[in-house]
Amino acid sequence: MKLSVIVPVYNVEAYLAECLECLLDQDLDAADYEIVLVNDGSADDSKRIAEQYAERYAHIVLFSQKNSGQSVARNVGVSKAKGDFLYFIDSDDYIERKSLGKILAFMERNDLDFCGFASKRTPDRNASGVPDWRGLEKEPEVLTGLQLIAEYGYNNGVWWYIFKKDILERNGIFFEPETRVEDGPFTTNLLIHTDRAVFLPVQLYYYYINRHSIIETTDRTICQKISEGMLVAVKRFTPLIETAKERGANAAVLRRLKIRQESYVFFFVLREIRIGTPFEKIKERLLTIRKETSAWPLVLFSKEEYGELRFKVLTTVVNHLFLLRIACAVYNFLKPLFLRAGPEERLPPS
Repeated sequence: MKLSVIVPVYNVEAYLAECLECLLDQDLDAADYEIVLVNDGSADDSKRIAEQYAERYAHIVLFSQKNSGQSVARNVGVSKAKGDFLYFIDSDDYIERKSLGKILAFMERNDLDFCGFASKRTPDRNASGVPDWRGLEKEPEVLTGLQLIAEYGYNNGVWWYIFKKDILERNGIFFEPETRVEDGPFTTNLLIHTDRAVFLPVQLYYYYINRHSIIETTDRTICQKISEGMLVAVKRFTPLIETAKERGANAAVLRRLKIRQESYVFFFVLREIRIGTPFEKIKERLLTIRKETSAWPLVLFSKEEYGELRFKVLTTVVNHLFLLRIACAVYNFLKPLFLRAGPEERLPPS
């Protein structure tokens, strides 16, 4: 089998059918790919919808588990997958129809381990267009994963690329369980171990801005778990950077990886301020980060891809405990104003 599409499913009854319809309408024979659904203990009608599709289509398979989180669901999907290539899609998002076959043929023709494509964040459920496939007709610029990191940067998400499954098997790569911020370390680890990669600037994936999703939520408990996940990611990047060095990463690669590690620290602090974590607790975490990873104070974060003035100003605040203490006090004093602005105005940064 050529491809396994892995779809974690959790309380997405309003979107799951649309996601599955776009996956069914692909330029692949049903015998060449499977859609692996992993129901992660959904409390709504998602499981029933998934069962109906699995009954109708032989190449849709469904596995159910108690609620264990997206990381575990994806790991289960990988363990059950039969395809030579893997693709992850979130069940409230969608991808262009009749696109996966073209990508797979391109990968096979050029002996690629990894192929990335463009994605777009949108509140529109009908944002798809007509992809520009002219890039498939040209001789591709084949890079290592490290070169791709250096030359293109990369999105943390796992839904903007297709890759060979055996990269995971050969290198022991998996999603970190029991954390809410698993994509960044996984994608980074995968790229570090990829030998032949191409990025195609063709718009295929649509990341739906769902105000009820885990990332967009204002629920304090979930926000705290996301913050904890960011701290896990900060720690995971230290050995990843060392592995990249061992595999010959140049200064540009190491700089980007360091910026990515520091970005988790930056957004962790902003989230903690917004959910009202006491300054002393934030300070304690930052001092631990400095001791264990040297990722704080931030050195590179606001110099390149986060070079806007607002990031430079906020980086100064994050780096100086006196200013950070003031920022926490001011935000807590003004918090009633943010609350009156409505929940959509107080979403923590994703």
